[in-house]
Amino acid sequence: MQANPDQPKHAPAPESPRGYRYRFSGFWFWPCVLVFVVYPLSVGPAVKLMDTGLLSYKVVEPVYYPLGKAAKYCPPVHAFFDWYLGEVWNWRPVLNPY
Repeated sequence: MQANPDQPKHAPAPESPRGYRYRFSGFWFWPCVLVFVVYPLSVGPAVKLMDTGLLSYKVVEPVYYPLGKAAKYCPPVHAFFDWYLGEVWNWRPVLNPY
């Protein structure tokens, strides 16, 4: 049996019902990693820099406000940040510095 010269050697990537190629969904991988992994884990370096005086509370607080609200109302998130900041970064919040 001979190969038909009119047919491509490799099949094209399958398309979804809307016509987009499946690999387009890989575009959302890195933004999701940034939002759900890098952003929450960046709290540790931020509080350490705040403790050393390189960042002020006025800069850190608005950036991490959504995570603070999530920790306030969601016990598993609170437990994670309590462990992450306390055990990994060895940081405890100062409740009343004056």
